[in-house]
Amino acid sequence: MSYPNFTRAAAGLAVASLFATSASAQFNEQWTSYTAAPALINGPAISNANLETDLAWGDLDKNGLVDLVVARVQPIMAGGARRNLLLMNEGGVLTDRTSTLASASDVSGDLGFLTPTADRDVVVTDVNGDGWLDVVTAVGFGLTSQPKSLSHPRVYLNLGEDLTGAWLGLRYEEARIPTLISFVSGLAVAARFNAVAAGDVDGDGDIDLYFTDHDASPANPFGGESANLDTDDRLFLNDGNGFFTDASMAAMTPAALSSKFSNTAAIADFDGDGIADIAKQTNGVPGGAAATVAYGNPGPTPTFTNQQTVQAASTYAISTGDLNSDGRLDMVISANGNDGIVYNTGASGGQATWSNLVPFDFLSGSDDSYAANSLAADLDGDGLQDVLIADVDPQVAGFNRRLHIYHNRGNQPNGQALLREERQQSGSGGWVGAPGLTVNDLKGTHDIAVFDVNGDGVDDLIISRSAGTQVWTREPWCQTDLGSGTAGIDLSICGDKFATGSQVQVKLQTSTPFTGGFLLLAPSANPTFVPEIQNTVVAFPPVFFKALTTDANGKINLTVSGGGTPGTIVAQYLMLNGLPSLLSPSNAVEVTVLP
Repeated sequence: MSYPNFTRAAAGLAVASLFATSASAQFNEQWTSYTAAPALINGPAISNANLETDLAWGDLDKNGLVDLVVARVQPIMAGGARRNLLLMNEGGVLTDRTSTLASASDVSGDLGFLTPTADRDVVVTDVNGDGWLDVVTAVGFGLTSQPKSLSHPRVYLNLGEDLTGAWLGLRYEEARIPTLISFVSGLAVAARFNAVAAGDVDGDGDIDLYFTDHDASPANPFGGESANLDTDDRLFLNDGNGFFTDASMAAMTPAALSSKFSNTAAIADFDGDGIADIAKQTNGVPGGAAATVAYGNPGPTPTFTNQQTVQAASTYAISTGDLNSDGRLDMVISANGNDGIVYNTGASGGQATWSNLVPFDFLSGSDDSYAANSLAADLDGDGLQDVLIADVDPQVAGFNRRLHIYHNRGNQPNGQALLREERQQSGSGGWVGAPGLTVNDLKGTHDIAVFDVNGDGVDDLIISRSAGTQVWTREPWCQTDLGSGTAGIDLSICGDKFATGSQVQVKLQTSTPFTGGFLLLAPSANPTFVPEIQNTVVAFPPVFFKALTTDANGKINLTVSGGGTPGTIVAQYLMLNGLPSLLSPSNAVEVTVLP
């Protein structure tokens, strides 16, 4: 059951903002916290020193819980193929169902995820528009001697459910990806793709795919592929039914398609013109490794003629997010030096304008150089995107660096966010990044995922490392309990911090089933005696009532959307109690509203 936004329900409350950005530096700030939860993964080893991983996630079976897909390959640009994994979320436990739900294929002898492939990236997206999420993988070391099913990217179609409502799983379907033809020789070639991005580049409402290339081989991880075998990048357009055609040469310039070594890509609108653009990181452009954007022009076959270098100087991976909450997509830069943010400051001449690289802030220590996959995600539910940057470089051996987690503390006067690596103390020891995590928990990270694993309403953290993959649960943020009320009628409001885009769970526990009452909201905690009610009512005067009834267990559970005018409101539940008291109040809860 959904429930109106508290601040909309309490419209008319004039509350001054309680929050001003603080740039003060202090150790041991409890901004969020994590607890290791090994029991929330039920399956084989996901990652180790010989299993590099890339993670993608989504609700594949539409049961309301998020599932995890793991693409695996031999690490450090070696060509060893590995089996991928499908971990279904069953009651809050990620459970291996690869053999039963991801082993179907329309290729004779092929076993879907159980067929070893050298996949270096994976996305979860709906390719055929049926409302069920599909899976697309990017093979990193295809060989011309292999069949197309092994040497090309793969689309695993979501089969939906049967008449009983049982989910049917994923099936690999070979014909959905076109045969790769060399731009030079005109002959069939094999894929050497490090990354795949999904998005609607031609504006026709379906999902297109962009793959980025590398010129490496197991014998030479730093490049040297012959021109006849080089695929360069590829843009695949969707026919609306999940079958793709190669529009690379018709849509892109040779310069835009060229990638000597690309790790990451994204399809998004960076200049705010409503047309999708294509961003990537690649070597082989002026200035060395760089982040670039090719800006889209509309049409049945879109064109990308304006390529812009966003950040040069040893850029080795990118991701996107609105870090300063201005409505524009910024870029997270992983570099062979200081990582940081390049802020999108607007648009001019058909392309975005960008700031210089803004490094992250450290209370103690510094960036440890080589880095790769990154992710912008709101870790503490305050409506601001934080940043995570994994450390395992695909070309540089060794697992002695670590994942960095940067807390978004809000905007500074210059309009740029302050992203800081929090820590418990100066020097070694204590937690790093977020309470509950230590340096040893973060070393050798291939990839990270952020979603609600256990279904408690807050996002958890999955860290996939050379030493194994671990779920870290986040404790729900609970609003302040003001007490008072009737014994045995307990109200709680927990989940993410109460901010725009967040959700919280409003829960009432009583011993009385099927009993009605009212949810009351008020502008303040104002203890007031009401003659008709025997107990003190704290949330008074009320500004909103919502009639609700407990279930067979005497409970009420609501999902409430956050956001609105910053400030505080007070929530309390009044349960019908018959004569002589009529109503019995719960405890009161003070709700802090963030922007």
